[in-house]
Amino acid sequence: MSDYTKYDIRKLQDALAKKDMQLAAANEQIAALTEMALRHGLTPQSSKSPLGYLSSLITEQKKEIEKLQQELKGERECSWRQMLEIRNIEKPCRKCSGFGVITYGDTSTWRGRIGGQSITADICDHCWGSGDDIRHWMNLKTLFISKIKKSTTTYNLEK
Repeated sequence: MSDYTKYDIRKLQDALAKKDMQLAAANEQIAALTEMALRHGLTPQSSKSPLGYLSSLITEQKKEIEKLQQELKGERECSWRQMLEIRNIEKPCRKCSGFGVITYGDTSTWRGRIGGQSITADICDHCWGSGDDIRHWMNLKTLFISKIKKSTTTYNLEK
């Protein structure tokens, strides 16, 4: 069993959200600097000194973005690995990546009946919510069909 708590997972989620916000801010700064350079008629081929300054700022921001993207990727990978460890998953499901939940294109989900036009999250129809490609939980489709068959069976009450 893992020593990770819900509090630890929440801290990781908060850290990932913070990195996402930093990445978005850096992208906005690059867009603003590029727009400013274009408004002043500066191009990368220009030899004017303001462009050199703006180009260096843009380059710095791009490096910062790449650094933040690498950190974010590492933290996401780490939190995903921790989630797998917490759930005791040996081999992540190839369909849901170990989460046990996938997004379906309509409200019929794994049931396959008529569904509404709404993207819907429900349990994975490959691992049935376990998240493990080796150890699946009970197949709800088979259970559902067997329940229907039992309820539609007629009994001969004559003796």
